[in-house]
Amino acid sequence: PEALRDQSYSTKSDVWSFGIMLYEIVAHREPHDNEDLISTAIKIRDEAYTPEIPEDCPPLLREIMQMCWKKDPNERPVC
Repeated sequence: PEALRDQSYSTKSDVWSFGIMLYEIVAHREPHDNEDLISTAIKIRDEAYTPEIPEDCPPLLREIMQMCWKKDPNERPVC
């Protein structure tokens, strides 16, 4: 979200992206693939909007994604 909002790139924004990559592996698809690109980007920027994790996702991967997607970058895991 901070990358979209402030064009601020850091290891914390990389951690967010890592969570998205895990989602793509688990879900076998891109996040928000049926949504409007611009409105989705605005929701990510303003609300830290994330894709819905599939029900059959292994609990450990679910937990990692949720940690990676914390709205406050300082609450995300350290690389």
